[in-house]
Formats: sequence, structure tokens, C-alpha cells
Amino acid sequence: MTSLLRPCAIPAMLAFALLVVPHQGAASPAIGTSTPAAQPVTEDTSTRVLPLTFEIEPSEGRELKSFTDLMVTVQEVEEDHATTLVGPVDPFTADNGCARPMPAGITACVINTETTTGTLRIEWRVPGPGTYTFVISAKRGAQERPEKLLTFHLDALAD
Repeated sequence: MTSLLRPCAIPAMLAFALLVVPHQGAASPAIGTSTPAAQPVTEDTSTRVLPLTFEIEPSEGRELKSFTDLMVTVQEVEEDHATTLVGPVDPFTADNGCARPMPAGITACVINTETTTGTLRIEWRVPGPGTYTFVISAKRGAQERPEKLLTFHLDALAD
């Protein structure tokens, strides 16, 4: 199976803030990236807003417009249920551009000049210290069920 996300998405997403530490090997095996070691901080993270940026690249001859019902969920490892941060939304237009106005929850959208890669950003308010699992999923084409595009874990630290 071809990866739907570019390998640089994880480092770009995690390099923004030092308040989170990624679990080694937490990314999908198809991604196969390593992230630079982050140094934990000793301040309260519960009032922080963390921008999360990721890239979507279609495979199998598809276009960005084929991604629909994009969802981003987060779940603390100790909890029984996930919280939907974004979605379901359709972030791309029929001409492979960014939807304007941007769908609720998407704070930035950029398409490369070849219209083959979409970069999306959302913001997440860190509720408190803990380990969180994020899942980004979407339908492709005429699929009836969404598929997972990316799963990753973040540790939010406290003093």
C-alpha cells in the first residue's frame, strides 16, 4: 500500500513545540520517519494550544478532491472514548484547491503548485498532562467507510 502522507509531515508537526514528546515508532509503518529527540519542559501544558500540521498526498492516480469526510480525533490513552477535533469535513474543492471558506476546525490549508499535496493545519488545546493518540482519517473516492491515513502518539508533560 502506498503511503498517503509525506514523510516530512511528522517532523514538521512535532517540531513546533517542546511541550510534547513523540513515542518512538508511533507513526504508521508506511510513514517510516524518525523525529528529532525533543527535550521535555517542566511547565504546565494544560493552557497551551498546539498547531498540528500534516500533508495529504493522494495515491493510485487519485487527486486531492477524492478525499472527503476528513476527521481528526484524539483520545487520551487512559480514556475509553475519542474526541473529534475536526470533521467530518471536505477540505478540498473539485479543482483540487483548498475549500474557501475553510471548513470548521481547519486553520490553514495550502496546496502545492502541482496540486498533488495538500497541507492542512488544525489547533489542539492540550487538556493536561498525559499520552494522547491522534487519528486522521478520510474517505477516498466512492468509499463508504473512512480509512486511517495517520495515527500518532504525543506525550504532554507537566511540572
